[in-house]
Amino acid sequence: MIQFSCCIPGGSLMPEGVASVPESPAEQIVIKCRYLLDCGYDCTECAGGMLTGLKDEEIAYLIEENKKSSLKLVAVNSLFPWQWRLADPDADREAYKAHIVKLFDIMQALGVKYAVFGSGGARSIRSEVGEEKSRAALYEFLGIMAEEAMKRELTIVIEPLRKAETNVFVTVPETAAVVRELNNPGIRLLYDVFHMAEEGTSLDCIVPNLDLTYHCHIAEAPNRTRPGAADSKDPEYNKTFAKELIRGGYNGAVSVECGFKDFKTEAVEALAYLKEIFA
Repeated sequence: MIQFSCCIPGGSLMPEGVASVPESPAEQIVIKCRYLLDCGYDCTECAGGMLTGLKDEEIAYLIEENKKSSLKLVAVNSLFPWQWRLADPDADREAYKAHIVKLFDIMQALGVKYAVFGSGGARSIRSEVGEEKSRAALYEFLGIMAEEAMKRELTIVIEPLRKAETNVFVTVPETAAVVRELNNPGIRLLYDVFHMAEEGTSLDCIVPNLDLTYHCHIAEAPNRTRPGAADSKDPEYNKTFAKELIRGGYNGAVSVECGFKDFKTEAVEALAYLKEIFA
């Protein structure tokens, strides 16, 4: 059964998202997640930028609130700042690992299942290093991430991103091929229909790679507006995406990941649209 999810604004590193973290991020996570669940969403998603800066007492508060009434956080995205250099073998890997360990510990305590590896700038291949060495460094760090994730019953899901944001893991076929090559049970795939539309990806790739696909994002291209928005360049693309997921028997979450002008209103409109196209 497909579950409907929504990413709450705040702490996102995507260009159209809300990058600034609220003054009280723990309270905002609780308030916004509960609003989405009250609206009828099955689960929720937040950005890593909202979690990594939390103080110990804020983490304790968030965990306690989640115990009282589950926030149903299924995934966390935006794991790394754009300026980090995960594909550079000479970068400070210990600092990167410490960052991910802290984030994964919080995610485990909140019952999160998926760590979304978008972070286009951070993962990009470094031309000054050379593609072969840079890819090797990136794949090595992915292995480190997966090891830490699996210790905490988390799965890394790689998010293909448009070329405007990265130069690696751009298309679904390319990313799926690498996931199969790595053959690591802690590394799987995410479909983001916005990026797929931006790259002109044929939706014929959906069903053949569903065995690898554990999570999905949805928004309208070209402006990353809420699903069903009037400014879509191709209103049929998301509808066909939904049909292909259903045809392939997808059994995960589809999470609204967009820029919001009016979070409360647009979240409700997005959910109504999801229910329509996935009916």
